[in-house]
Amino acid sequence: MRTCFLLLCCLLILSQGKGQCTFRGVLIDSVSGEAIPDAIIYIPGAAGSAVSDAEGRFTWETTADPVMLTIALLGCTHNYAAHCNTSRTDTIILHCAPVALQEVEIHARSAEAILREAIEKIPVNYPDSAFAVDAFYRHYEKINDVYANLQEAQSLTAFRISGHKGPNIQCSEAVGILALRRSDHFEPFTYSNGDTYKDILLQNPIFHLSGSSLDPKFLKRYVFEISPLSNDSMWTIWYRNNAFITDNHGVDNYSYTDFYGEGFETGIITIDKETMAILSFERRCIRNEKYGYPKYNNFILPDRKYTGEFNEAYLLIRFQKYGAQYYPATILHRFTNTYFSTVTYTKSFTISDYSAWYAGVPVTVISRGAYHALESYSFFDAMRMPYNAGEWEFSLPPFYFEAEQEVKQGLSKKAPLEEQFIRSGEH
Repeated sequence: MRTCFLLLCCLLILSQGKGQCTFRGVLIDSVSGEAIPDAIIYIPGAAGSAVSDAEGRFTWETTADPVMLTIALLGCTHNYAAHCNTSRTDTIILHCAPVALQEVEIHARSAEAILREAIEKIPVNYPDSAFAVDAFYRHYEKINDVYANLQEAQSLTAFRISGHKGPNIQCSEAVGILALRRSDHFEPFTYSNGDTYKDILLQNPIFHLSGSSLDPKFLKRYVFEISPLSNDSMWTIWYRNNAFITDNHGVDNYSYTDFYGEGFETGIITIDKETMAILSFERRCIRNEKYGYPKYNNFILPDRKYTGEFNEAYLLIRFQKYGAQYYPATILHRFTNTYFSTVTYTKSFTISDYSAWYAGVPVTVISRGAYHALESYSFFDAMRMPYNAGEWEFSLPPFYFEAEQEVKQGLSKKAPLEEQFIRSGEH
């Protein structure tokens, strides 16, 4: 009996070691002994980042043990092997030599000035007339840790550009669905994130500059820094905004003024030095735990049985150069909200929403069949189209946020996915 008990304990320990854990650290300056705020912590080549708070503290969620973190602030980078732990906080001592002279010599322009020039050149570096792309779109959710509502579409996305006003490109997108497949639909309560396909297109700050993180009227509220990741051909700009976020996280007609103080955001922007074109835009938004929602502004309509609270969001957009201009190539968006019962204020649902959009080569001439698909487009989440397995016999873009095998296994627990695809196309 004692042997069985020990074996069970060992198995529990091993299983916990393979799960997700939280690494906690606090950054201290070796000279002053003071905490280091606003340092950026990341894994090179991986999505996402963390930022140390006013007390120098940060957390990192990881499944690897150890994981090599890079800690960076102006003039200083440090690599640290973080070991999985849940109870302690590691103290990390950083020695950052003064870099004032080097900063003046190498970075004569400020990070904000560089970004402002890139924004001013948007009408030059990006298309000034209409175009279309073949695009693949994927959307799914995780509801209380259960995967649900997979949607995949082969589509045509048309960018109807009518000109520009200053750096603002006047653009209105249209979508034509060419092939569609869906898993069974599950909705825990009546809510709407709007048209999910159109929503991911609206995340693009180049074609929808007003109200985005790149809106010139917001920049004075941000803290910018030239990253040591910059090189001879590319600027890398880090930014932080402690006052508000620009991610709509599923809220129709979202306005930062209605939710001012709801969270803070950090971002990484890469800019081509020769053309000053923005090559990629990465943004992470995190809830301000001290934020209290104003009365009535976070009820879930129409029945008001639940209120919604923002947790976190992540956005990554990449652009590809064709000819002399840059076109959107990839948009990846994730956000998580928690929903509480209005009567008891008990947590009822945590829902993570995942969207991915991948574009092909841009064209200016649209075929008759594709043009007809644009004409017949309606609200994406309500669309129904017969499922034809033969239309899907090619390699699809990989899952980005969650492991494909885990998502599909979770979706297939009640019925094989092929059966669900067929069933959804019959309604």
